[in-house]
Amino acid sequence: ERVRQPAKDVGVVRAMEDAALLDRGKVTFITVSREEYRLLTYLNSTVSDFPSAHLVTMKNHVNYYYKYGGKSFEDAGAYSGFIQKAMGGELKPHLF
Repeated sequence: ERVRQPAKDVGVVRAMEDAALLDRGKVTFITVSREEYRLLTYLNSTVSDFPSAHLVTMKNHVNYYYKYGGKSFEDAGAYSGFIQKAMGGELKPHLF
């Protein structure tokens, strides 16, 4: 069952759902509400950053994150490309 999203976020959530199908088995997608302040702080984000997308990885027990720099948050292919570039070493990760 789909979680109800504010109307302006429906396209973003749909794009992430479609990207999750493209990248099944590689990453897990989650959505974070604007009220999840502790998680936003962890991701080095604020409510003013919405919409925002991050890829979090752990290597050698150290957490890294990649912040999506794309312009379109309603494009599943853009998310998938972002994931491929991050996992392929083409993007520089940030340390938590």
